[in-house]
Amino acid sequence: MTLVSWQAAGKDAALPDAFSDEFVLRGKTPEAAGPLWFKVLQTCENGRNDWSDIPASGLSTHGLKFPAVLLQVGPAATVHPHH
Repeated sequence: MTLVSWQAAGKDAALPDAFSDEFVLRGKTPEAAGPLWFKVLQTCENGRNDWSDIPASGLSTHGLKFPAVLLQVGPAATVHPHH
């Protein structure tokens, strides 16, 4: 398991409640194709949301209150040498 953390440098640098933002995460995907789940713990002054619900079977997060983020890893591309 790997932990990635981001925290505002201070109140002045914090993202206001009415806004959203994107965060870039770079890494290496597993060799095998399949689902890769990312659990997210979102904390702010007014509380926290634990986006960690993973479906028991299948990939549908329908009906989950706080679904984890799903990255579907595809099979590795086949490299064909040029003739």
